[in-house]
Amino acid sequence: MKRSALSAIMISTLALTFTGCASAKVANAIEAPSPVDSVQTTSPQTSPNVSEFVTIEDPVEKCFTVELPKGWFNRAYTSRAFDVHRQVVTSVSPNEDTVLYLGDPNIPQYWTPEFAHDMIREWARVNPMVKIEPFQEAKTYLPAYVKRKFGSLEGFEITKTEDNQQAAQSYQRALAQNDMQGGATAANVHFRYKDHGKQMSAMVVGLAAYSPGFWIVDVNGLSTTGNAEDYLPLLARISRTMKTNPAWTQRQQQLHEQRMAQIADFGRQMTAQHNRNMQAIQLSAQRHQTRMEAIWAAGEASNRAYYERSAASDAQHSRFLNYINDEHTVVGSSGAVRQVDNSYQRYWINRNNNSYVGGDINFDDRSIRAMGLNPDDYEEARIRR
Repeated sequence: MKRSALSAIMISTLALTFTGCASAKVANAIEAPSPVDSVQTTSPQTSPNVSEFVTIEDPVEKCFTVELPKGWFNRAYTSRAFDVHRQVVTSVSPNEDTVLYLGDPNIPQYWTPEFAHDMIREWARVNPMVKIEPFQEAKTYLPAYVKRKFGSLEGFEITKTEDNQQAAQSYQRALAQNDMQGGATAANVHFRYKDHGKQMSAMVVGLAAYSPGFWIVDVNGLSTTGNAEDYLPLLARISRTMKTNPAWTQRQQQLHEQRMAQIADFGRQMTAQHNRNMQAIQLSAQRHQTRMEAIWAAGEASNRAYYERSAASDAQHSRFLNYINDEHTVVGSSGAVRQVDNSYQRYWINRNNNSYVGGDINFDDRSIRAMGLNPDDYEEARIRR
């Protein structure tokens, strides 16, 4: 089962949840192609200097495996907010000139307003990864997404946006073969920016798929000092190797009621807009810390060394990676570096266990004390811009 097929799992779970079923079941998902799956690959070498691959497993939930280039700096993980989850993969070439990625940790699931009854609206109120908006075609959605995601990079400029009929038709065939209603649109967004004075060529290949009442977005992308399109076959090859762990799929049904109870409890705590915002930010940071602990625990020494070197020396593509993963790199007064969730404006790192806390521009020692923590255990870390 490919990663994009998980979208069907999520849709099935949501549909059952919000049509009144007491216990949502995870339905069999279609083998839906990802945006780059329609790209033709060559064999045995799918891209310059890449012919061997290694299998990486998501260390956070053991949700999926993926084959990534051997010798590259690879990272795969699951991002979750209650019952909505995303799978993310990044791979950086040994010379750091190229980065490939699949997925976005925080792209929401969307419900259309006419189908958003009270239960859906309540869920959207408490879950930052559920939104109520009319459907947007990929050619409309993706340029705004790319600008929001990467627009702060030096010299950022979108150079071309084009329909991707091949990807859309591939997805629609998968729907028809499984007797499912709906459709899809797809587009490619080409852009450029500068990194350490080098001109970078980048693109996002995306899909916006819809079914009555809801719609989802899937994105793949890359950035390189060379020609971005030269790496599309490699990106497609990686996407096709993503497989979901059947045991993980079974666990989702078992955990569904527990997560719905968490949503209800969270909603009761959110009595004002400010509290809702702060609760969502705190939960996002907590999820990020848990995710990073799993990644570090499972990561190869070479990969950990790369990210630590990247954080310390501002290596090429480090900003691009931060934008993909919705992270900041922060540096403490002692020189300690840390990858953190980008929800905060100010950060404090615990000197004893490397965990962090944060908040808005007014977050200070008193805020740390109000959380029941000892400010003496923390040092403020600045965001490296």
